[in-house]
Amino acid sequence: DDRPEEQKSKIHKWMGDAFFETLDTYNSQHAGQSGFHIGYRGGDLAQMSIDALLAGDFSFVGLAFLVVFAYVIAMTGSVFFSTMAIGQIFLCFFSGFLVYRIIFGNFFGTFHV
Repeated sequence: DDRPEEQKSKIHKWMGDAFFETLDTYNSQHAGQSGFHIGYRGGDLAQMSIDALLAGDFSFVGLAFLVVFAYVIAMTGSVFFSTMAIGQIFLCFFSGFLVYRIIFGNFFGTFHV
C-alpha cells in the first residue's frame, strides 16, 4: 500500500512551503512594476492564494464598515441610525446573493467582497 492520500498531503504541503510564499510576495511587491502576475489554476496553491487575498480584503471591509458607522454617527448624531444603516447593509447581502444565483444559476464561491 503506497498510502496515496498521505503522499498527496505531503506534496501539497511541500508545494505550499516551497512556492506559495515566494509567488505571493512577487505578486504583491513586484507584479505591478513588471506587469506580470502569477496565477494559480486549481489545487492547494490556488486555494491558498484565494485565502490570502480574501484575508487582506476582509480587513478593508471591516474598515469600511467602521468608517460608514462613524460617518453616520457624525452626520445624524444617533447611534441607533448608524446601527440600523449597518444592519441594512448586512441584510442586502442575502438579496444580492439570491439575484446572483437566479441570473447566473450557480454560486460563485469566492464572491468577491
